[in-house]
Amino acid sequence: MMDQRARGALREEFFLIKPGFKVHGEYQAGEETVQFESVVYDIQDNKFWVLWPNVAGLKNQTEIRVRIFPRKGDCYVATTRVTGRVHGKAELLELEMPQRWERERRRQYFRVPVDVPVTWDDHKGRCVNLSGNGCLFIAQANLKPGDELELTLELPALQLPVRARVVRVEPLLASRSRIACTFLHVDERHLDILLRFLLDRQRKLIQEGRLP
Repeated sequence: MMDQRARGALREEFFLIKPGFKVHGEYQAGEETVQFESVVYDIQDNKFWVLWPNVAGLKNQTEIRVRIFPRKGDCYVATTRVTGRVHGKAELLELEMPQRWERERRRQYFRVPVDVPVTWDDHKGRCVNLSGNGCLFIAQANLKPGDELELTLELPALQLPVRARVVRVEPLLASRSRIACTFLHVDERHLDILLRFLLDRQRKLIQEGRLP
């Protein structure tokens, strides 16, 4: 049985969602990535409703990556599924209530050019651009926007594990692609090391005249 402290923690996460919160959704419709904006209309323990977005390809069990914005500067992210469409005073999209929401960092980090190995599953690539909340790497891989990866960035002082989501794929020659990812989760201790690495790298490039 779940102890009272754990129940309270889950309840606090549940109450992050309230009617009126802005919602951003993203899902795959065939080869196309579709995005929409909506508003939370109502909630229950295991589901919530948003105003029906005027987009194509939404049907039961469609998986949607949603972001909610409780306050200015805050953003919470989760994956949910469509469970229905409701017709009434307002046309609504019915969604599963996610079991877990993750707070997304809204701070902007500087990006610097790098050349470090990146791996995931049985794949390898080269990271060519890196920041505290995302990276750009080149690899031979069949990826599409929305794919989530458990990446390992091989920095000089650290094997840095990050959970990332693909946001853009640009085909290159020789079956390679340029793949842009946003970080969904970086351990706080690892983030400090990453930011120090980026700062040192930026200083070095400035000293060499390779950055303004």
